[in-house]
Amino acid sequence: MMAVPVTLGTPATLDDVGALQALLRDDASRALAAAPSALGAAPSTGRAAALLEDAEAALRAPAEALAAALAVEGAEVRHVNLPIPFRFSGYDARGRTIRIDPARRQFETRADWAAWVLTAVAAWGVRLATPKPPFPRHDVSDTGFRYPLRIRESDGAAVVALFSDWGTGYYHSRYIAKHVGTAVGAGQAIHLGDIYYTGTGNEFARCFDRAFDRWVLRQMPFYALNANHEMDSHGIPYFRFLQEKHRRGRAGSIHEQPQEGSYFCLSNDRYQLIALDTAYGENGRCRDAAMLDWLRDQLHRGREQQRVNILLTQSEPYGRTGARPLLTEDLVRDTVEDGLVDLWFWGDEHHCALYRPSAAAPFVGSCIGHGGYPYTRRTAMELASPTAELSWGETAPRFPEVLGLRPGRGNNGFCCLTLGRRAIEITYYDWRLERRHARRFPLRRGRMVT
Repeated sequence: MMAVPVTLGTPATLDDVGALQALLRDDASRALAAAPSALGAAPSTGRAAALLEDAEAALRAPAEALAAALAVEGAEVRHVNLPIPFRFSGYDARGRTIRIDPARRQFETRADWAAWVLTAVAAWGVRLATPKPPFPRHDVSDTGFRYPLRIRESDGAAVVALFSDWGTGYYHSRYIAKHVGTAVGAGQAIHLGDIYYTGTGNEFARCFDRAFDRWVLRQMPFYALNANHEMDSHGIPYFRFLQEKHRRGRAGSIHEQPQEGSYFCLSNDRYQLIALDTAYGENGRCRDAAMLDWLRDQLHRGREQQRVNILLTQSEPYGRTGARPLLTEDLVRDTVEDGLVDLWFWGDEHHCALYRPSAAAPFVGSCIGHGGYPYTRRTAMELASPTAELSWGETAPRFPEVLGLRPGRGNNGFCCLTLGRRAIEITYYDWRLERRHARRFPLRRGRMVT
């Protein structure tokens, strides 16, 4: 019997590493079937063995293990005041609610390697020892997992805040939540997924704290997609979070929170936002027959009623190396052959970019995986894809270059989607609420004019 931690969030031990190494030798297929997201969508024996060797090295080195423990806690030890020219709306000058610590390196691939490997090993044990919860499905009624898009009374527009890969508890993540709830006029907010390291209950609590309650959950309906890091913990804390916010919304302690499952549709008379789960069954894929039937019903209904169809997924349809199976195999019928999707937002890849429609991807596409993860700054060339032409990409650093603070870290931010009577406006903001880019797409007979 494997000596594995069966409680979510329990730290890995040398016994756990040894048990996983033995399982990898004796039954590689079983071991790899439960591999954590750190090993990628197609884990290999070699990569798995290397991860376990790294974990063993970290646990045998007390200094490294201590550094990993401190990183997991993620305590911010100091606050840096930005110079007056670079302060912004909602800025907390005293750091009472949000402390800006440029020296913080938690979650960075190299600086935080020990914590990454140890949390991955712990998640691996959990996945082997804990059954995956049942997948929540919609009922067969006409309203199954369909919810209304809230609109502004002044102009009838629906304003949706979108952000992804946000779940780090960093200062930039917290400012994004604050701006969403207080500054951009959003009527609803959607997180496209990823709570780091492995979507444990403690990590959910760190991200969705009292401040998030006040800024977002008390202000508007909030929806959260499932993702590969949430599934490192078999989605147990994620689905528990959905149930709890739904219960609290019904009890009146926060705004009404209608979300019941990890896929859903928000709609009004002109638009539909359709979110899919691309993590529960298989990382980066959507091959669940019932969910695909539901998706096609929503898409065809949207076309028939002259609504713009906007798709939301955690996983990308294409990237720097080209199209992914999610586009070319799972959803090709809906997106390419039938052309039922007008606009597609995704996360997972850590950058922000807007892409033009193409023959291989006949929809406007946008990656917004820059919400919270401390990613490496990208160039326009690194954002380009052979699948679709780059229209705009975020290439700025996290702080203004003149400050010289962490110039190699990319600029974190979010997207605000304004769905109006005559046009769609997409506005990209960074974590300091600076407007980074905007595009307007007029409507014609229920379709976006691109």
